Amino acid sequence: MKLSVFFGLLLCILFQTPFVQSEEVSITGQYSFVDSQGKPFSDKDFEGKISLLSFFFTRCQGPCPALNAKIQLLANRFGGLPDVQIVSISIDGDFDTPQVLDQYAKRFPVTSQRKLLTAAPDKVQSFSENVFHFAADAKEEIHTTKVILLGKDRRLLQTFDSEESGFVERVVNRVNEERQK
Repeated sequence: MKLSVFFGLLLCILFQTPFVQSEEVSITGQYSFVDSQGKPFSDKDFEGKISLLSFFFTRCQGPCPALNAKIQLLANRFGGLPDVQIVSISIDGDFDTPQVLDQYAKRFPVTSQRKLLTAAPDKVQSFSENVFHFAADAKEEIHTTKVILLGKDRRLLQTFDSEESGFVERVVNRVNEERQK
């Protein structure tokens, strides 16, 4: 299977360079996705909100279920805050249609604040390469346990490893700190 062959390699390659706050890394350009309800979600939907961003795929038998369980804890903690959103983008858009994401949402519920998104694999690749400068060739997808924190100005503030101890509390504290600005 294509995904199982390269995701371990990508984890090693893509995240060897630590992310730091940078004015050079932000969501620029035009990107469009579709959520689990079939509604469009674009780069403009990141404006004015603190965003937690992750990548996953529904058929993952590795870290994705644990990642999404922790993200669900974050969604519960941030529930009802209009300036915080949680966005999980499928890296397997050929399989993960809005209908598949809708079924997956029964396990990891979506809300107005938490979105499961999909797009054609080349669009997800373009987003990851052009926005976050992830080096990937056309046959690779992004698969990681990292969660990316974007500020209201769409700039990368910090990344978190969801497998590290204290992940949820660190993210909650950092988001609350950002909300105070």
